[in-house]
Amino acid sequence: MAFKLKGNSCTKDNCTIITVNDTSGLYSSTNTTGYETPNIRRINVLTAIVSLTINGETLDYNVLSNLTGATTSIVELVNINIADFGLTVIPNGLYDLEYTITSESETYTTKFKGLALCQAQCCIDNRFKQFPDKLAACCNQCEEAEYIKDTYIGQALIDGLWYAFKCGNYNVITKNLNRINRICLNLDCGCS
Repeated sequence: MAFKLKGNSCTKDNCTIITVNDTSGLYSSTNTTGYETPNIRRINVLTAIVSLTINGETLDYNVLSNLTGATTSIVELVNINIADFGLTVIPNGLYDLEYTITSESETYTTKFKGLALCQAQCCIDNRFKQFPDKLAACCNQCEEAEYIKDTYIGQALIDGLWYAFKCGNYNVITKNLNRINRICLNLDCGCS
């Protein structure tokens, strides 16, 4: 079986870092699409570039030394600081990644998405933290019930978005993020 380039990403440090990994693995009887003989060897890779697109802006990162110097099956290629984009936190939603390597005779590219929900989670967490004060100050049972309902709906939506992302159901993410944003709109959560 031929080599197949694979990757993934995750957010770290309160959504200020995006970590991108090469998950192609090493060739074995259970991973016939991985690096090394009979496929491309890591030391034969001449270029390795990760491109990250957020809000229409794309930045490229040279990750060759991290890839060719790796001694593990899964390789952490780069930790991208969101400040590179002039932001303090990764915005809620999907971001696009492209990872390309070249050898003397071949070019391999994989494209994948990442999902950031840190601001949305921060907002909903703060709504939960405010339960005691909000309920103690509230005179209206309808307002209490609405606040509680919206908070739990927000958490359910966040959980659902992670499942939708894992299943590749990207169409529902923006629609439901808008709903979470409406829930958080009237709460100064300090999450930006």
